[in-house]
Amino acid sequence: MKSIRDYKYRDDNTPGGVASSVHIIKRFIKAKEIYEANKGYNTPLQGVELVCKALDKLLINEGLKVMVASREEYYRNDILEFDYKKAGINVKKGNVVWIKFSDKGHVGVVASGADINFDYPTDYKDYIKQENGNWKYKSSGILLHFLGLHWYTDAVLIIPIPEDCGYSKREVEVAVGNFLIDKGIPIIDYYSHNYGPL
Repeated sequence: MKSIRDYKYRDDNTPGGVASSVHIIKRFIKAKEIYEANKGYNTPLQGVELVCKALDKLLINEGLKVMVASREEYYRNDILEFDYKKAGINVKKGNVVWIKFSDKGHVGVVASGADINFDYPTDYKDYIKQENGNWKYKSSGILLHFLGLHWYTDAVLIIPIPEDCGYSKREVEVAVGNFLIDKGIPIIDYYSHNYGPL
């Protein structure tokens, strides 16, 4: 069985520079191609369960585990801040890899850090909206809106990354994204896990 080390590489086809922005057509084309090849599942939970089973095979030998974080159990306040203590996760805040799903069960994005949210624009003109000099909406939310999808807000997959596991959260993020793609599990924001330093 392959390990995180085997999947810890950056996809050479990942757009760089200006082309890396979701505001450039290449990422929209890739998202549409992925969606057309897989229209989703009967329920979002089918997608969640499929990904959990696949990831168990990758993570079991690494001492890492996937947990399903229910919105009702683990989120507090209106900005959906994840409650790590309540979830029993003993890692520094943000030292997690997380996976969000569309309302059709697609993997929407594989990412890491403390910024889990379910924002997405409600109109095409909002794609270029900025707040404090930054884009208001993340690329994954924009791509979901473009495809007519919404976030599945009842569950997020969380992979806590202990400091002594031998990998950084970025390395696990890249490996998880590449592993899912290798196993034929589509990711709407296909390139997202490839950005940032390894």
